[in-house]
Amino acid sequence: MAKAGGRGFTLVELMIALAVGLIILSGMYSVFVMQNKSIKAQEQVAEMQQNVRAGIDMMILDIQMAGYDPTGSAGAGIVSVSTDKIYITMDLNGDGVLDDSDEHLVYDIYDNTLGRTSGTSVTVNDPDVAPYHVPVAENIEALTFLHNANNTVTITLVGRTADIDPDYTDPTYSDHYRRYTLASTVSPRNLPVAATTTIAATTIPTTTTALPTTTTEPTTTTEPTTAEPTTTTEPTTTTEPTTTAEPTTTAEPTTTVEAPAPCVLTVILEACKDGSSNKFFYARATVVDSNGDNVEDATVMCTFPGESAVALPYQSGSGYYGGTSSGCLSSSQKSSSKHKSGTVSVTAEKTGCTSDTDSMTIS
Repeated sequence: MAKAGGRGFTLVELMIALAVGLIILSGMYSVFVMQNKSIKAQEQVAEMQQNVRAGIDMMILDIQMAGYDPTGSAGAGIVSVSTDKIYITMDLNGDGVLDDSDEHLVYDIYDNTLGRTSGTSVTVNDPDVAPYHVPVAENIEALTFLHNANNTVTITLVGRTADIDPDYTDPTYSDHYRRYTLASTVSPRNLPVAATTTIAATTIPTTTTALPTTTTEPTTTTEPTTAEPTTTTEPTTTTEPTTTAEPTTTAEPTTTVEAPAPCVLTVILEACKDGSSNKFFYARATVVDSNGDNVEDATVMCTFPGESAVALPYQSGSGYYGGTSSGCLSSSQKSSSKHKSGTVSVTAEKTGCTSDTDSMTIS
Protein backbone atom coordinates (compact mmCIF):
# COMPACT_ATOMS: atom_id res chain seq x y z
CA MET A 1 0.00 0.00 0.00
CA ALA A 2 1.44 3.38 -0.96
CA LYS A 3 2.56 5.59 1.85
CA ALA A 4 0.16 8.32 2.68
CA GLY A 5 1.22 11.54 1.10
CA GLY A 6 3.64 9.69 -1.35
CA ARG A 7 3.78 11.00 -4.89
CA GLY A 8 4.66 9.08 -8.16
CA PHE A 9 5.38 10.17 -11.76
CA THR A 10 2.66 11.90 -13.63
CA LEU A 11 1.68 10.90 -17.17
CA VAL A 12 3.25 14.07 -18.58
CA GLU A 13 6.57 13.29 -16.89
CA LEU A 14 6.54 9.75 -18.26
CA MET A 15 5.85 10.99 -21.81
CA ILE A 16 8.67 13.56 -21.58
CA ALA A 17 11.12 10.92 -20.32
CA LEU A 18 10.04 8.55 -23.11
CA ALA A 19 10.50 11.27 -25.77
CA VAL A 20 13.99 12.16 -24.51
CA GLY A 21 14.95 8.48 -24.46
CA LEU A 22 13.75 8.02 -28.07
CA ILE A 23 15.74 11.06 -29.22
CA ILE A 24 18.92 9.72 -27.60
CA LEU A 25 18.32 6.24 -29.04
CA SER A 26 17.69 7.69 -32.52
CA GLY A 27 20.96 9.64 -32.35
CA MET A 28 22.90 6.56 -31.32
CA TYR A 29 21.35 4.54 -34.16
CA SER A 30 22.24 7.25 -36.70
CA VAL A 31 25.86 7.23 -35.54
CA PHE A 32 25.93 3.43 -35.82
CA VAL A 33 24.53 3.49 -39.37
CA MET A 34 27.06 6.14 -40.47
CA GLN A 35 29.99 4.21 -38.99
CA ASN A 36 28.77 0.99 -40.57
CA LYS A 37 28.59 2.66 -44.01
CA SER A 38 32.06 4.17 -43.57
CA ILE A 39 33.60 0.85 -42.56
CA LYS A 40 31.97 -0.96 -45.49
CA ALA A 41 33.20 1.69 -47.95
CA GLN A 42 36.74 1.45 -46.56
CA GLU A 43 36.70 -2.34 -46.84
CA GLN A 44 35.62 -2.15 -50.46
CA VAL A 45 38.30 0.42 -51.31
CA ALA A 46 40.97 -1.72 -49.62
CA GLU A 47 39.79 -4.81 -51.52
CA MET A 48 39.81 -2.87 -54.81
CA GLN A 49 43.37 -1.58 -54.27
CA GLN A 50 44.57 -5.04 -53.28
CA ASN A 51 43.11 -6.58 -56.45
CA VAL A 52 44.74 -3.98 -58.69
CA ARG A 53 48.14 -4.25 -56.99
CA ALA A 54 48.08 -8.04 -57.06
CA GLY A 55 47.25 -8.01 -60.76
CA ILE A 56 50.03 -5.52 -61.56
CA ASP A 57 52.59 -7.48 -59.52
CA MET A 58 51.79 -10.77 -61.26
CA MET A 59 51.98 -9.22 -64.73
CA ILE A 60 55.32 -7.56 -63.89
CA LEU A 61 56.84 -10.89 -62.81
CA ASP A 62 55.73 -12.65 -66.00
CA ILE A 63 56.62 -9.84 -68.42
CA GLN A 64 60.11 -9.60 -66.90
CA MET A 65 60.64 -13.21 -68.05
CA ALA A 66 59.58 -12.46 -71.63
CA GLY A 67 62.33 -13.48 -74.04
CA TYR A 68 64.00 -15.95 -71.67
CA ASP A 69 65.95 -18.03 -74.19
CA PRO A 70 69.06 -19.75 -72.74
CA THR A 71 70.00 -21.39 -76.05
CA GLY A 72 69.35 -18.26 -78.13
CA SER A 73 67.55 -20.38 -80.73
CA ALA A 74 63.95 -20.51 -79.51
CA GLY A 75 63.05 -16.96 -80.60
CA ALA A 76 61.29 -16.10 -77.35
CA GLY A 77 60.16 -12.53 -76.72
CA ILE A 78 57.16 -10.21 -76.89
CA VAL A 79 54.97 -11.62 -79.67
CA SER A 80 52.30 -8.92 -79.76
CA VAL A 81 50.94 -6.02 -77.73
CA SER A 82 47.50 -4.53 -78.30
CA THR A 83 45.44 -2.06 -76.30
CA ASP A 84 44.15 -4.59 -73.77
CA LYS A 85 46.20 -7.72 -74.46
CA ILE A 86 49.84 -8.85 -74.36
CA TYR A 87 51.27 -12.10 -75.72
CA ILE A 88 54.75 -13.20 -74.63
CA THR A 89 56.88 -16.34 -74.90
CA MET A 90 59.75 -17.83 -72.89
CA ASP A 91 61.79 -21.01 -73.18
CA LEU A 92 61.41 -22.13 -69.58
CA ASN A 93 63.04 -25.55 -69.96
CA GLY A 94 65.85 -24.29 -72.19
CA ASP A 95 65.33 -26.89 -74.93
CA GLY A 96 65.50 -24.33 -77.74
CA VAL A 97 61.87 -24.88 -78.80
CA LEU A 98 58.74 -23.04 -77.68
CA ASP A 99 56.45 -26.07 -77.54
CA ASP A 100 55.66 -26.55 -73.86
CA SER A 101 52.31 -25.57 -72.35
CA ASP A 102 53.65 -22.84 -70.05
CA GLU A 103 55.94 -21.19 -72.60
CA HIS A 104 53.19 -19.11 -74.26
CA LEU A 105 51.43 -16.59 -72.03
CA VAL A 106 48.61 -14.10 -72.59
CA TYR A 107 47.15 -11.44 -70.31
CA ASP A 108 43.82 -9.81 -71.23
CA ILE A 109 40.53 -8.64 -69.72
CA TYR A 110 37.17 -10.38 -69.89
CA ASP A 111 33.89 -9.86 -67.98
CA ASN A 112 35.53 -7.19 -65.78
CA THR A 113 38.23 -9.72 -64.80
CA LEU A 114 41.98 -9.75 -65.43
CA GLY A 115 42.74 -13.12 -67.03
CA ARG A 116 45.98 -15.09 -67.44
CA THR A 117 46.24 -17.87 -70.02
CA SER A 118 49.28 -20.10 -70.47
CA GLY A 119 49.46 -22.82 -73.09
CA THR A 120 50.89 -23.64 -76.50
CA SER A 121 50.90 -21.33 -79.50
CA VAL A 122 47.82 -23.13 -80.81
CA THR A 123 45.62 -22.93 -77.70
CA VAL A 124 46.72 -19.82 -75.81
CA ASN A 125 44.80 -17.43 -78.06
CA ASP A 126 41.58 -19.43 -78.22
CA PRO A 127 39.32 -18.78 -75.18
CA ASP A 128 37.06 -21.70 -76.19
CA VAL A 129 39.84 -24.29 -75.98
CA ALA A 130 41.61 -25.41 -72.80
CA PRO A 131 43.55 -24.01 -71.04
CA TYR A 132 40.97 -21.33 -70.31
CA HIS A 133 41.34 -17.97 -68.64
CA VAL A 134 42.62 -18.12 -65.10
CA PRO A 135 41.20 -15.16 -63.15
CA VAL A 136 43.90 -13.03 -61.54
CA ALA A 137 41.92 -10.02 -60.28
CA GLU A 138 38.19 -9.27 -60.26
CA ASN A 139 36.27 -6.01 -60.72
CA ILE A 140 38.81 -4.73 -63.28
CA GLU A 141 37.25 -2.05 -65.46
CA ALA A 142 40.12 -1.33 -67.87
CA LEU A 143 43.49 -2.80 -68.87
CA THR A 144 45.96 -1.02 -71.16
CA PHE A 145 49.36 -2.12 -72.51
CA LEU A 146 51.84 0.16 -74.31
CA HIS A 147 54.98 -1.25 -75.96
CA ASN A 148 57.50 1.59 -75.76
CA ALA A 149 60.30 2.35 -78.22
CA ASN A 150 63.00 1.29 -75.74
CA ASN A 151 61.47 -2.21 -75.49
CA THR A 152 59.72 -1.58 -72.18
CA VAL A 153 56.03 -2.20 -71.51
CA THR A 154 53.79 0.24 -69.64
CA ILE A 155 50.80 -1.36 -67.90
CA THR A 156 47.76 0.60 -66.72
CA LEU A 157 45.11 -1.17 -64.65
CA VAL A 158 41.81 0.39 -63.50
CA GLY A 159 39.80 -1.36 -60.80
CA ARG A 160 36.50 -0.51 -59.18
CA THR A 161 34.63 -1.47 -56.03
CA ALA A 162 32.33 -4.49 -56.11
CA ASP A 163 29.31 -2.53 -54.91
CA ILE A 164 28.08 1.01 -55.42
CA ASP A 165 28.28 3.68 -52.74
CA PRO A 166 25.08 5.79 -52.86
CA ASP A 167 26.84 8.58 -50.98
CA TYR A 168 29.59 8.87 -53.64
CA THR A 169 29.41 10.06 -57.25
CA ASP A 170 32.32 9.54 -59.64
CA PRO A 171 33.25 12.91 -61.22
CA THR A 172 34.09 11.27 -64.58
CA TYR A 173 31.52 8.48 -65.00
CA SER A 174 28.76 10.06 -62.87
CA ASP A 175 28.00 6.69 -61.26
CA HIS A 176 28.44 5.49 -57.70
CA TYR A 177 31.47 3.20 -58.10
CA ARG A 178 34.81 4.13 -56.56
CA ARG A 179 37.79 3.52 -58.87
CA TYR A 180 41.54 3.04 -58.49
CA THR A 181 44.14 3.40 -61.28
CA LEU A 182 47.68 2.00 -61.09
CA ALA A 183 50.38 2.16 -63.79
CA SER A 184 53.83 0.58 -63.99
CA THR A 185 56.58 0.31 -66.61
CA VAL A 186 58.33 -3.06 -66.96
CA SER A 187 61.74 -3.78 -68.51
CA PRO A 188 62.00 -7.43 -69.60
CA ARG A 189 65.34 -8.64 -68.25
CA ASN A 190 66.00 -10.91 -71.21
CA LEU A 191 65.34 -8.40 -74.00
CA PRO A 192 67.76 -5.65 -75.12
CA VAL A 193 66.87 -2.11 -74.13
CA ALA A 194 67.22 0.35 -77.00
CA ALA A 195 69.71 3.15 -76.39
CA THR A 196 68.07 6.48 -75.72
CA THR A 197 71.20 8.66 -75.90
CA THR A 198 74.03 9.08 -78.41
CA ILE A 199 77.70 9.86 -77.83
CA ALA A 200 78.70 13.22 -79.35
CA ALA A 201 82.11 13.34 -77.69
CA THR A 202 83.72 12.02 -80.88
CA THR A 203 83.62 15.57 -82.26
CA ILE A 204 86.22 16.64 -79.68
CA PRO A 205 89.23 15.27 -81.65
CA THR A 206 88.33 17.57 -84.57
CA THR A 207 89.01 20.54 -82.33
CA THR A 208 92.35 19.12 -81.20
CA THR A 209 93.54 18.78 -84.81
CA ALA A 210 93.06 22.52 -85.20
CA LEU A 211 95.54 23.23 -82.39
CA PRO A 212 98.67 22.51 -84.50
CA THR A 213 97.69 25.42 -86.77
CA THR A 214 98.46 27.68 -83.83
CA THR A 215 102.05 26.42 -83.91
CA THR A 216 102.60 28.68 -86.94
CA GLU A 217 102.87 31.54 -84.43
CA PRO A 218 106.56 30.73 -83.83
CA THR A 219 107.18 32.08 -87.38
CA THR A 220 107.07 35.48 -85.69
CA THR A 221 110.36 34.55 -84.00
CA THR A 222 112.04 35.10 -87.40
CA GLU A 223 111.90 38.83 -86.77
CA PRO A 224 115.14 38.91 -84.73
CA THR A 225 117.04 37.22 -87.60
CA THR A 226 118.60 38.98 -90.52
CA ALA A 227 116.88 39.35 -93.79
CA GLU A 228 118.81 36.34 -95.16
CA PRO A 229 116.89 33.97 -92.97
CA THR A 230 113.84 35.18 -94.73
CA THR A 231 114.53 32.26 -96.94
CA THR A 232 113.81 30.25 -93.88
CA THR A 233 110.33 31.41 -94.21
CA GLU A 234 110.06 28.47 -96.54
CA PRO A 235 109.25 26.36 -93.50
CA THR A 236 106.07 28.30 -93.47
CA THR A 237 105.25 25.93 -96.25
CA THR A 238 105.07 23.48 -93.41
CA THR A 239 101.70 24.94 -92.94
CA GLU A 240 100.87 22.46 -95.67
CA PRO A 241 100.31 19.92 -92.91
CA THR A 242 97.29 21.97 -92.19
CA THR A 243 96.03 20.11 -95.22
CA THR A 244 96.31 17.17 -92.90
CA ALA A 245 93.01 18.50 -91.74
CA GLU A 246 91.90 15.99 -94.36
CA PRO A 247 91.92 13.42 -91.56
CA THR A 248 88.89 15.29 -90.39
CA THR A 249 87.30 13.31 -93.17
CA THR A 250 88.14 10.37 -90.95
CA ALA A 251 85.36 11.76 -88.82
CA GLU A 252 83.26 9.52 -91.02
CA PRO A 253 83.90 6.68 -88.55
CA THR A 254 82.01 8.80 -86.04
CA THR A 255 78.93 7.83 -87.95
CA THR A 256 79.82 4.20 -87.32
CA VAL A 257 80.83 4.67 -83.70
CA GLU A 258 78.07 3.47 -81.50
CA ALA A 259 77.79 3.70 -77.78
CA PRO A 260 79.18 0.47 -76.37
CA ALA A 261 76.48 -1.64 -74.84
CA PRO A 262 76.61 -1.26 -71.08
CA CYS A 263 77.81 -4.37 -69.32
CA VAL A 264 74.72 -5.39 -67.42
CA LEU A 265 74.50 -8.79 -65.80
CA THR A 266 71.20 -10.65 -65.66
CA VAL A 267 70.65 -13.52 -63.26
CA ILE A 268 68.06 -16.19 -64.06
CA LEU A 269 67.55 -18.28 -60.94
CA GLU A 270 66.15 -21.78 -60.73
CA ALA A 271 65.58 -23.80 -57.57
CA CYS A 272 65.29 -27.58 -57.48
CA LYS A 273 64.67 -30.28 -54.94
CA ASP A 274 67.48 -32.67 -54.16
CA GLY A 275 66.98 -35.79 -56.23
CA SER A 276 67.92 -38.20 -53.48
CA SER A 277 66.16 -36.88 -50.35
CA ASN A 278 63.58 -34.56 -51.91
CA LYS A 279 63.67 -32.63 -48.63
CA PHE A 280 65.76 -29.55 -49.34
CA PHE A 281 66.42 -27.25 -52.24
CA TYR A 282 69.54 -26.33 -54.11
CA ALA A 283 69.98 -23.43 -56.49
CA ARG A 284 71.38 -23.01 -59.96
CA ALA A 285 71.60 -19.81 -61.92
CA THR A 286 72.37 -18.65 -65.44
CA VAL A 287 74.23 -15.33 -65.80
CA VAL A 288 74.12 -13.49 -69.13
CA ASP A 289 75.46 -10.10 -70.22
CA SER A 290 73.86 -7.31 -72.23
CA ASN A 291 74.32 -9.29 -75.47
CA GLY A 292 72.65 -12.38 -74.05
CA ASP A 293 75.94 -14.30 -73.86
CA ASN A 294 76.71 -16.53 -70.90
CA VAL A 295 79.16 -15.03 -68.40
CA GLU A 296 81.66 -17.54 -67.03
CA ASP A 297 83.83 -15.36 -64.78
CA ALA A 298 81.26 -13.66 -62.53
CA THR A 299 81.17 -13.95 -58.75
CA VAL A 300 77.83 -15.57 -57.90
CA MET A 301 76.68 -15.71 -54.27
CA CYS A 302 73.61 -17.63 -53.11
CA THR A 303 71.80 -16.81 -49.86
CA PHE A 304 69.17 -18.83 -48.03
CA PRO A 305 67.29 -17.44 -45.02
CA GLY A 306 69.23 -18.02 -41.82
CA GLU A 307 72.36 -19.24 -43.63
CA SER A 308 75.61 -17.62 -44.69
CA ALA A 309 76.10 -16.74 -48.34
CA VAL A 310 77.63 -19.52 -50.44
CA ALA A 311 79.55 -19.01 -53.70
CA LEU A 312 78.14 -20.95 -56.67
CA PRO A 313 80.91 -22.32 -58.95
CA TYR A 314 80.55 -22.20 -62.73
CA GLN A 315 79.74 -25.53 -64.39
CA SER A 316 81.36 -25.40 -67.84
CA GLY A 317 79.45 -28.45 -69.05
CA SER A 318 75.98 -27.09 -68.39
CA GLY A 319 76.61 -23.34 -68.34
CA TYR A 320 75.08 -22.97 -64.88
CA TYR A 321 76.44 -21.56 -61.68
CA GLY A 322 75.77 -24.16 -58.98
CA GLY A 323 73.29 -26.73 -60.15
CA THR A 324 74.76 -29.59 -58.14
CA SER A 325 73.30 -31.30 -55.10
CA SER A 326 75.36 -28.95 -52.93
CA GLY A 327 74.21 -25.80 -54.69
CA CYS A 328 73.34 -23.08 -52.19
CA LEU A 329 73.60 -25.40 -49.18
CA SER A 330 76.66 -27.00 -47.61
CA SER A 331 76.56 -30.61 -46.46
CA SER A 332 76.13 -29.54 -42.84
CA GLN A 333 72.95 -27.69 -43.82
CA LYS A 334 71.15 -30.68 -45.30
CA SER A 335 68.65 -31.84 -42.72
CA SER A 336 65.05 -32.86 -42.85
CA SER A 337 64.16 -29.95 -40.59
CA LYS A 338 65.70 -27.22 -42.74
CA HIS A 339 65.19 -25.65 -46.12
CA LYS A 340 61.83 -27.17 -47.00
CA SER A 341 60.66 -23.71 -47.96
CA GLY A 342 61.88 -20.15 -48.07
CA THR A 343 63.24 -17.48 -50.41
CA VAL A 344 66.52 -18.16 -52.24
CA SER A 345 68.45 -15.07 -53.43
CA VAL A 346 71.34 -15.12 -55.93
CA THR A 347 73.56 -12.11 -56.75
CA ALA A 348 76.05 -11.94 -59.64
CA GLU A 349 78.90 -9.41 -59.76
CA LYS A 350 81.70 -8.71 -62.21
CA THR A 351 84.22 -5.89 -62.40
CA GLY A 352 83.03 -3.23 -64.84
CA CYS A 353 79.48 -4.58 -64.97
CA THR A 354 76.24 -3.75 -63.25
CA SER A 355 75.35 -6.47 -60.80
CA ASP A 356 71.97 -8.21 -60.67
CA THR A 357 70.01 -10.16 -58.07
CA ASP A 358 67.24 -12.68 -58.63
CA SER A 359 65.20 -14.40 -55.93
CA MET A 360 62.64 -17.19 -55.82
CA THR A 361 60.25 -18.37 -53.13
CA ILE A 362 60.18 -22.17 -52.86
CA SER A 363 57.81 -24.39 -50.94
